[in-house]
Amino acid sequence: MSLGFVFGLSLALCAGVTYAIMIAARRLSWGIDATKGVPRVGGLAIIVSVILMSVLVIDFPRDAVIALGAASLVAAVGLLDDLGFGRGPLLKLAVSLAAAAATVALTEIYVTHINTPIISQLFDYTPFAIAVSILALAGMCHGVNLIDGLHGLALSFAVIAFGALTVIAQAVGEPKIASLALCLAGACLGLMAFNFPSGSIFTGDVGSYFLGFVLAWIAIYLCHRH
Repeated sequence: MSLGFVFGLSLALCAGVTYAIMIAARRLSWGIDATKGVPRVGGLAIIVSVILMSVLVIDFPRDAVIALGAASLVAAVGLLDDLGFGRGPLLKLAVSLAAAAATVALTEIYVTHINTPIISQLFDYTPFAIAVSILALAGMCHGVNLIDGLHGLALSFAVIAFGALTVIAQAVGEPKIASLALCLAGACLGLMAFNFPSGSIFTGDVGSYFLGFVLAWIAIYLCHRH
């Protein structure tokens, strides 16, 4: 299956799901931003699109499925905040760290080396490498969430990052990981069609946490394997 097909189908799926969520949220007054009157649960469309792609089109590796499941758990906590049931930043931090730790434990994938003199030697010590990987997974969740303040900013960053990871994964012989990265890039563009420049729907915490976690995991996976 060509990467172009994966990209196009993911984009179209996410655009369709985004439109459906946008209409339903407005009719049900569900997840509406109090100040701008705009749904802020657009990230759900990305998650649904990736799930549909995994069921219908792409056979993701076991490790990727685990990572997507952990990312969805963190996203669920973000969704509570989007819906007005948030319990503060400490809960989101704790869940993201727990999800990251569980992912590393179940997949045994973590940063094993970096091409930086002196610092690279620290990664020979496994507990240090694992701790850095957990912090990277959790930290990227919150990093993407922090830049999700302007229309299209977080999504455009994600498109570029996932696009770069697609090229890298393809170059090192990881076609399924390349498909996952490109699937996410397409989904981000599908949502972005409604997010930028009109701001008809926001990505929300549910989307930014999911994207950040998966983005960090793919980068760590490629580092670990190659």
